[in-house]
Amino acid sequence: MTPELRQFRSELYQSLPYRADALLDLIDALASNTFARSAIELSLSPFFRRKHSSLPDAVDNFFQATEADNAAAERRAKELELVRLIVPRLPELAVRKFWLLGVDVTPIPRPFAYTLPDRTFVYRPNPVKGVKPITVGHQASIVAFLPEKGENMPPWLVPLLISRVPSHQTQTQVGAVQIRTLLSDETLPFAQTLCVLVGDGAYGVTPFLGRVADLNNLVTVSRVAANRTLYRQPAPLPPDAKRPRGHPQWYGDPFRLKDPSTWDEPDESLTTSYTRRSGRAYTLQLQGWHDLLMRGKRNLPMYKHPFTLVR
Repeated sequence: MTPELRQFRSELYQSLPYRADALLDLIDALASNTFARSAIELSLSPFFRRKHSSLPDAVDNFFQATEADNAAAERRAKELELVRLIVPRLPELAVRKFWLLGVDVTPIPRPFAYTLPDRTFVYRPNPVKGVKPITVGHQASIVAFLPEKGENMPPWLVPLLISRVPSHQTQTQVGAVQIRTLLSDETLPFAQTLCVLVGDGAYGVTPFLGRVADLNNLVTVSRVAANRTLYRQPAPLPPDAKRPRGHPQWYGDPFRLKDPSTWDEPDESLTTSYTRRSGRAYTLQLQGWHDLLMRGKRNLPMYKHPFTLVR
């Protein structure tokens, strides 16, 4: 064991007020076993030096709130405490001038756990044609750091925050809370440095973007559904014109993604080349339209947050 890993284990052990020995054994069992079909099978690992009854006891006592009303805030504080242990070990930024983060959800299938609280239908990709891409269980929202790729280095990521998505919330609501939690902690480098967040089409919507748009050091890059209608800025009033009565105009002409006749010329274009690891070369053309708007909601005024659409 390297001195760096030994130091990290010591700091992690000190941060666990309850069942620290059993929890470290559980972490070792998780890191060394990729074939366990259930959590209790991890107790069979040679690295788990206790009886199987210690495993659920360690999990139950990993976090204990002082009061039920403070549980959510204390859980977030505990999560950030663990993130502070991880951040000093992250690879340094060599080429990028920003922290690259990713957000997504992953299913936790529990189809036979009939007594599991808050079990519901969740999305799960299925390659079999004609089979619905769903399962029964839980869903976890993950915010991860995406390190720079070194030469001949396989892709990898570092999970920073993981939260279960309860049935009364959506992945965008939970993901937005996680991002705000991570970027609002002044003790972490994400609070003062430029951060770029990438997400799929599920995060290119108002319920997510509207909740993170006011974070000044965050740039969000997400996909937008091909059938969306966006809007240009409203035409400015002449200098000598009086503002008309009624509600102020927030949105201008529609920009329909399915109707190229509404696009006009892009504000910016760029052509570059890209070579895959296989050696195949591609020509890539990027087009950008600046200062577009997305429809908001009553508590999410998206007209205040123009963005750039990239094709």
